[in-house]
Amino acid sequence: MKYKRTIRCNPRWKLREMRATIREDIGTDVYQSICARAKKLVLQKTQGCYVDEFGLLWTYAEEMRKADPGTTVKIKVDRLNPENKPLFQRMYVGFASLRRGFLQGCRQIIGLDGCFLKGLCKGELLSAIGRDANDQMYPIAWAVVEVESKDSWSWFLELLASDLSLGEGSGWSISSDQQKGLIPAIASLLPAAEHRLCARHIFCNWRKVHKNLEWHPYFWECAKSTTVMKFNHAYKKLESRNKKAAQDMVRVPKEQWCKAFFSTIVKCDSVDNNISETFNASIVEARHKPPYSLLDDIRVLTMERIAKKQEAASKWTSPFCPKIMKKLEINAKESRIC
Repeated sequence: MKYKRTIRCNPRWKLREMRATIREDIGTDVYQSICARAKKLVLQKTQGCYVDEFGLLWTYAEEMRKADPGTTVKIKVDRLNPENKPLFQRMYVGFASLRRGFLQGCRQIIGLDGCFLKGLCKGELLSAIGRDANDQMYPIAWAVVEVESKDSWSWFLELLASDLSLGEGSGWSISSDQQKGLIPAIASLLPAAEHRLCARHIFCNWRKVHKNLEWHPYFWECAKSTTVMKFNHAYKKLESRNKKAAQDMVRVPKEQWCKAFFSTIVKCDSVDNNISETFNASIVEARHKPPYSLLDDIRVLTMERIAKKQEAASKWTSPFCPKIMKKLEINAKESRIC
C-alpha cells in the first residue's frame, strides 16, 4: 500500500486527512470506511512487528556485549504478579568504545536531554551527549524509558555515573533544560557537579512575560558576559528600562546560565544545550520505529558519525581543531583593539 509508511510513522493520522491526501495524489475520492479498513490492517501488522521486536531486545543486548566487551546494556521489566509475563519498561545502552573515546578525548561536560518517541509505542529517549575536541556532539549513552520522571532520570544517571566513574560529580559539568524530574535527580546523584541550564530555554520562558523586543538583547548580553563586571553592567542597563524584567531574569540563579559565573575547571563556555538537540534532530526518523530498530539505528548512525569525523580529522593540517582555531583567530583579532 502506498500510504503504509505514513500510517506507521503517524498512527494517529486522521481519516479525513488520509482521504484528502489520496484525493490530492490520485484525483479520486474514496469512502472513509475504506480508509479505516486499510489503516486498521496496517496497524495490526505493525503491532505484530512491535511485539516481535520487543522479544529481540534480550538477544540484541547480548550481541552488543559480545561485539564491544565492556558495553553496558540494562533492561528493566515490570511484573504485576509472578505469574504474568514481564513487561518491558526501560533499556539503557552505553557502548564501551564510546565511553573510552569520551573519557580520553572530550571535555568534562555532559548534555542531558529527553525526547518523545513518535511510533505506535509511546515513551521517551533519554540521552547523554558530550562535546568532542572540535566542540561538536559526541554521543555517550542513551536509554528508552516509559516516561520522563525523577525515577527514570535517576535510573539513567546511576548507570551513566557508574560507567563514567563520576562519583558525586566533582570536576564535572552537567548541561540540561529544566526537564521534569531531572533537576532533583542531578542534585541527589551528582551533588558536587556544576549544573548549567540552557540559557535559550530560560530566555523563551522569560520572553513570554516580557515581550518587548528592545529588552531581549540585554538578556543575551547578560548570559554571554565573560566577567562579573560585564554581567552587572548589562543587568543594570536592563534594570534601568524595566526593573521587573531584570528581577524575573535572575529568578533562575545566574550561576546556572551566565557565562561569567561558570566554573573554569571545565573548559567550555557554551550557555546552551544545543549538542543534545543536535543529537535529537539526527534521530528523528529512528524515533518513529519500534524499540529494536530505533536502538540499532542509533548504533549505526553513531558508528558512521565517528568514522566520518575520524576521516575528516586525518586531513587536518593544524594541531588545533578547525572550530577551535577559528575561535583563537577571532580572539587574537579582537585583542588587538582592547
